[in-house]
Amino acid sequence: MVDKASEGGADSATFNLRGVIAHALGRPQEAFESFRAALDKDDSNVRARLNLAALYRAYGYDRQAQAESAKVGAGAARLANDPGLIPGAVAEVK
Repeated sequence: MVDKASEGGADSATFNLRGVIAHALGRPQEAFESFRAALDKDDSNVRARLNLAALYRAYGYDRQAQAESAKVGAGAARLANDPGLIPGAVAEVK
């Protein structure tokens, strides 16, 4: 299923999952590209947006992290233990 993302036949959720896996494997560039691809497919994908914000934050891109987090809002807290999120993705959303 995740390999479909690299073939271009994936939906937003699959790209997000691919990013989560890439992050877990220590491949931040691949994770970034997957989260961006997820948002290109569906700009309302909250999980992908939170993951992208967490990735930005982890690498010191605080302004970009805040911008992405602001697009989600306070409702993100309900996703705190969601397996479709990388660790810390909800931690600093206000």
